[in-house]
Amino acid sequence: MVDAHGRFDLPQAKRLAQRFEEFDLYFMEEPLPPENLDAFVELKRSTRTPIATGERYVARFQFRELLEKFCCDYIQPDAIYTGGMNELRKIAAMAEAYYCPVVPHNCNGPVCTAASIHAAACMPNFRILEYIPVPEREDVLIEPLVIKDGASPCQQNQGLVSSSTKRCSINMFTNLVIWTTSTRFVRSYCNIASKPPGIYDTQKQTELYGIIEANLKSVSYTHLT
Repeated sequence: MVDAHGRFDLPQAKRLAQRFEEFDLYFMEEPLPPENLDAFVELKRSTRTPIATGERYVARFQFRELLEKFCCDYIQPDAIYTGGMNELRKIAAMAEAYYCPVVPHNCNGPVCTAASIHAAACMPNFRILEYIPVPEREDVLIEPLVIKDGASPCQQNQGLVSSSTKRCSINMFTNLVIWTTSTRFVRSYCNIASKPPGIYDTQKQTELYGIIEANLKSVSYTHLT
């Protein structure tokens, strides 16, 4: 997948999404800012690259409109931003009526990861969970999160994080994050999986970088800094 962090305008997003089609990405995340849903509709109609969005929304009412307009292929509610596990499950249940898979956004540390795992275990339309390991944050836990072979135990004791023998399948992906500083293209989390968890193809990474950089150099960076 490729994460654009909502930094592109519509012509840029269209051009990149169309160029990405040959790579069969799992999805392109946050290609546009979240405010104008009609722009997402136009983008989705213009490309075969799946679109994911929703990480900046804080209420189920925002997701309702996103789903009703069929703006994207995957929604990405965040357990913290939307108000907790129960609200995350409510949003997922609403998405289920639109046959829309849920890919929870998860960049807020191990407590949010644990909450997202528990909520995902109750979602028929759950697909994969974002996971960004940050060892410095693990000291908030009594017991460490166990994530192995793309799966995590869903503990059965009190609290979010504890020992357990029951496993909840959690596919993880590592994303290519796109952002810019002045006119310099900055790379981070540069593993790209066409189908997570997948085997990362370094040739595909190189080709994708080339496409992104070639297209970004042809536009103004002023509004991206």
